[in-house]
Amino acid sequence: MPVSVDEVDRFLDRFADWAHTQPDVMAVALVGSHARNTATETSDVDLVVITRQPDRYLRNQGWIRRFGPIDQQRIEDYGKVTSIRVWYTDGREVEYGITGESWAALPLDEDTRRVLSDGMRVLFERGPILSRHQLDLPDQGVLPTRFRPRLASRLSVTRRQTPVVDAPDGEGS
Repeated sequence: MPVSVDEVDRFLDRFADWAHTQPDVMAVALVGSHARNTATETSDVDLVVITRQPDRYLRNQGWIRRFGPIDQQRIEDYGKVTSIRVWYTDGREVEYGITGESWAALPLDEDTRRVLSDGMRVLFERGPILSRHQLDLPDQGVLPTRFRPRLASRLSVTRRQTPVVDAPDGEGS
């Protein structure tokens, strides 16, 4: 079932808001076709969720139901990243790539560099965990207008300075 850009944007807003309330979630990046602004109505949404407690999100997957009723889901192991691929009943397919902070640590390993080079938009971070890599990656063009309000609501960024991130409101679930 096709999913509109507006529906994906609403989901990304809700997910970034939720991530902000999780004190162990350090950063969230949108990667792949949606980050490159080349997605179609049938493209999946690829997220990388960097957390201090990856096992928490892999063992207890109840949190994914916060984003809609689930048709099916499966686990995919990619080494440093374990993905939970979810097909929601509204037609969205979301791949939540759960990983620890070492995934974005310097020097970047080949797999991380490939994922980031293929398109990355930082949706949320507590410090320059992912944004520091944007200067080292191929130019991905101007940030699409549809992403700017989401970033502006979470980060106060001035040119060439470290983003200042709001403190989390609470743990959430």
